[in-house]
Amino acid sequence: MHNQSTDRTLRYLSPRGGSNAWALRPDVIEAWMRGAQAAVPPMTMEWAPVLACDADCPLCPFRRSRLKLEQGTVTPGKIASSDDKHAASLETAHRVLEAAYEGGVRGVLFTGGGEPLVWEHLLDALKYSSDLSMDNCMYTNGFRLGDEGSLAHSLLSPQNHLVFVRVSVNAMSRGVVRKHWGLDVIEVDRQIEGLAALLHARNNLVGEYETAGRSVPSIQISTIIDRQNIEDLPAICDTVARVFRAVRVVRGVEDVMVVRPLTIHGRPNGYSTHDHDDSVVRGIVSECGAGGRGANVLAAAGLAVYLGFGLSEVEGGQVPTYSALVEREYASRDVSWSNGLFLTVGPDGTVYPTTERNCDAKWGMGSLLDQSVRDIYSGDRRQSILARLNSEHWGPSVAQPTSRTARLDRIARALMSGELGSAEIAEVQQRALRQHQVILD
Repeated sequence: MHNQSTDRTLRYLSPRGGSNAWALRPDVIEAWMRGAQAAVPPMTMEWAPVLACDADCPLCPFRRSRLKLEQGTVTPGKIASSDDKHAASLETAHRVLEAAYEGGVRGVLFTGGGEPLVWEHLLDALKYSSDLSMDNCMYTNGFRLGDEGSLAHSLLSPQNHLVFVRVSVNAMSRGVVRKHWGLDVIEVDRQIEGLAALLHARNNLVGEYETAGRSVPSIQISTIIDRQNIEDLPAICDTVARVFRAVRVVRGVEDVMVVRPLTIHGRPNGYSTHDHDDSVVRGIVSECGAGGRGANVLAAAGLAVYLGFGLSEVEGGQVPTYSALVEREYASRDVSWSNGLFLTVGPDGTVYPTTERNCDAKWGMGSLLDQSVRDIYSGDRRQSILARLNSEHWGPSVAQPTSRTARLDRIARALMSGELGSAEIAEVQQRALRQHQVILD
């Protein structure tokens, strides 16, 4: 007999780990069902514990934050000093993690504001987070992993509860490396050696993971493309495939390469629906879409490719162009019901409404150093910021395009309307129980 409930549920299931975890949270479901935007509690903290970086990417939104604070890049091989402005002290780190856990967070994404690997307290913070029973994951450029042979092993220790490490690999040729990373001193070979070091470390730690009863962390690649590096995409695919083919013995459940167009930050009037010439997007889809040369090379190395930011719809012909996709995304927005799921925090403990506003003082909503998540989420400052974002329908003047929250917003609306009922929620719960708790989209 055909199961209509299962058909409805499939529309809201995600194959990506963590993305079904909303179904395990009655407080999230209850807030969505009654349309209470401000009452949606956080599930994942996206934390930028350090603004300092060993690169200087011209289009990085956090680069502007560093410049405002008169902090440049960190010399390769050096560590950023903790001053609770550019980089969190260990005391601040403990308080931020404690406040996040008390506020309902069960997964922490250690992300760029700068580069997490140049933060002196990273390993201590990962361990402290795991001791609080939170899962961890990290975005990194990976350069320091190529400089320090033992760092990958320490990073991937089972005690840190890492579910994935995602390495940004965006350039190969000398000229493109200089343009993308913003420094002449960047040696991309260090990054590739760092990626290999991660895979070697995971191979060597598999016994410890089995003893601890945990799954090995996934090693992922993030590749963002614009007109400056589109010509390097084939070489990026070849290089990543070569490393995985040569080194990987143990596989993570989500070893994947995510390829997407660059989102351009910092325009005076907000975001654009036309960041890229169509030839750039066609180049990504041609190389990394189904049957593409790069996708085939990576598949032969056992690495799946995920076209991010809706590119699969461009590939499948559901929309004619990437710009049309972005325009459709903005046209569908009203209120972001899922925004509260993501607790966005800077190195000094300040909370911000979204990742693109992280470390921008004008958007600060309170501090975890002297306030609880509940106090910040229910405070007047956050209410006024949400009111502004809602009044603009989360449009290009205030929010970046193709938001990863679009799927979760559809789920929230389906719960409000009754389309998703208890039977469907139970089906999603069964999937979520087999995955980690770091909700990403």
